[in-house]
Amino acid sequence: EVSRGSFPVLPQQLSFSVSPMRMMSRRCGIAALACTALAGSARAWDLGEWLEIESKKDQAVVGPTTCWCKDINVLVDSRIDAASSELQGLESAAKIQHFENEQLSLKVKDHNADAGEHQQTLDQAVAINSRFGAGSDGHVGSLEQALGTIRSAIDNAESGSSAHSTLKELEGMMAKKLESFKAEDEAASFQFKELQAAKQKMLRLSKEAAASHERRLADGMAAVAQANAQIDAYTARREADHTLSSSVKSLCERLESEAEERAKLRQDSTILVSQAKVEQAQHKSQEAASKLMSLTQSQFVRGVRAHGQNTLSTVTSRLLAALELRHDRHGSCPTSVEHAEFSERLAAEALDGSKKSAHDLMALVAKASDVKTGLGRMLQGAVTNAHVAENKLKGDLKAFVDKIFSMAQGQLSSLTQPFDDIQANGKESAMADQRLVTELMSAKADASQELVEAKRCNR
Repeated sequence: EVSRGSFPVLPQQLSFSVSPMRMMSRRCGIAALACTALAGSARAWDLGEWLEIESKKDQAVVGPTTCWCKDINVLVDSRIDAASSELQGLESAAKIQHFENEQLSLKVKDHNADAGEHQQTLDQAVAINSRFGAGSDGHVGSLEQALGTIRSAIDNAESGSSAHSTLKELEGMMAKKLESFKAEDEAASFQFKELQAAKQKMLRLSKEAAASHERRLADGMAAVAQANAQIDAYTARREADHTLSSSVKSLCERLESEAEERAKLRQDSTILVSQAKVEQAQHKSQEAASKLMSLTQSQFVRGVRAHGQNTLSTVTSRLLAALELRHDRHGSCPTSVEHAEFSERLAAEALDGSKKSAHDLMALVAKASDVKTGLGRMLQGAVTNAHVAENKLKGDLKAFVDKIFSMAQGQLSSLTQPFDDIQANGKESAMADQRLVTELMSAKADASQELVEAKRCNR
């Protein structure tokens, strides 16, 4: 029996024979009780309008939510793909540079060994020359002293005597020997100086080659360290984005499923209301037939009609993006101006792209709060309105509205946690972005300095 506070009581004149009413109830099927509750009432039409209004409110929130899900999924997926591409390039570059560093290390070792040999030879030559020079100087001194003694004896000897003649011959021999020894000493000294100059040049070239390769090795090791730092930063960002992507996809799939459940339940309720309206119209026909007392049961039944229903589906898409950065060096200078300019441009593009990606992601993560608020208000309204509506109904219609109430209440109570997860995971991605931006800023500064050095070297 329908309460008086909800619907007007049927007139007593409608208390005709039971058999036609039983026949109508059997034909109503699932809407039997609703048919009884709504007979003679205009409230069924109001319930249908309420369901339509709730559907429009729902769709007004689901539309922006679907767009947000699409945008953040596309962005996070593109960030993951970009990080994977960047990691592949960085890992390859780091391996190539590592092997080049090994070769440079061997070259430095060889040049240092050559320089050591040249220095040892030079030291030995200097030592030998010093000993030879000391002995030569002593020998020359002895010859000069002996020659001086002979010349003194010549001065004291009687001119024309045999002693004088002998001393003169001895003086000539001694003078020639002294002159010959000095010439040999000068030639040896000249040869030593030439050898010394050659060895000093070889030593200088070996040291310069070693120093040059050491600078290249230092640059190569710095490049590997920089690549490894960026690898760590990109890896951390990719891992954070994977976690964020998982939470976003889980939430969006859930929101889509819940929206479909709400739509289906409203559609089922709408069908029930439509059936009740048909049965209400049928009841009016029965009332007219009772008054005329000429309507047969078969004529009474022909008033029953059927209704169809529509379904709603949601489609999402993804956008892939990739970014690669490569760094190496060639030429007599550390790098050419063209290559340095290219490297600086790549570094700037990587930095700007990372900054924009971080900004876009944070904007979408922040927008999650608006999405949550919109869904919360819609679900809260659905809970309140369903509670009001179910107090005005009985039977199957009340049961369906009660399902709407319970579904909206359950979805509302579990709404907060997944959005909190997205906020927390978004912070992790933001921290990874900050670390990556710091590394890319350092790489950009190094590339700019490299360009300055390349221009100075290639003048």
